[in-house]
Amino acid sequence: TGLEEVLNTDNFHLGTSQIPVGAAIEMDEGIGRQVIVMKGSVHAQGPSWQKTVRDGGRIYSDPEGPIRITNCADVETELLFMTFDTPISSPKSIQSASHG
Repeated sequence: TGLEEVLNTDNFHLGTSQIPVGAAIEMDEGIGRQVIVMKGSVHAQGPSWQKTVRDGGRIYSDPEGPIRITNCADVETELLFMTFDTPISSPKSIQSASHG
């Protein structure tokens, strides 16, 4: 539910959060942030994209707007939040096209 801080330095922030079944949180727009799904499954909805992410999957912040992250599993989902204070932009969290 809330973000529990694990590590906080001048240019790196690490925290964890749990999302109850059916609940949602929002990740602020920007660069340098990512979420790793540690347990469960979530649906991420960005300004112009959406995807479902399972154990080990990542969601990157989007400079174009906030991202709504909804627990779509039947158990509480555990997330790891990382923020890097860096001028390098994050890759977009988009589904890659399937070729075949």
